[in-house]
Amino acid sequence: MAGCRARVFGIDARRAGPQDTLMRFQPVEWHEQLESTNAYLRELVRSGRAEAGAVVAARTQTTGRGRAGRIWTSVPDQDLTFSFVCSPAAPAIQIPALAMAVALTAAETLVELGVPARVKWPNDLRAGGRKIGGILTERVVAAAAAVE
Repeated sequence: MAGCRARVFGIDARRAGPQDTLMRFQPVEWHEQLESTNAYLRELVRSGRAEAGAVVAARTQTTGRGRAGRIWTSVPDQDLTFSFVCSPAAPAIQIPALAMAVALTAAETLVELGVPARVKWPNDLRAGGRKIGGILTERVVAAAAAVE
């Protein structure tokens, strides 16, 4: 992975400075337990109660969703489960690349921290022969944007 740099919409995510900031995050809304951070945040967005930069995290989630409809549960105090809202100003055709760019950036960061992580395409993080994380992206239309 040496020399590989994740580029998100023309910005090198590992070398971006304040002038390149794609978004600013709001304070994390923490929960002891949620069925799914994505499902919870998706409903907040649809109802107009969350916008770009919103972050939801839970100590554990009981019915998180992975690719192909798989259920993903977390282990309290061991797994990090969170979701955030991103509203990139990019053509819709580029949006699917976001999960891959996030996975690459996360793996590169872990390697820099001494964790021998790698990406299993398109969106899984692996280390020590096992999956240590996954990136799930969804397109959600806010209530106000759904009006035609």
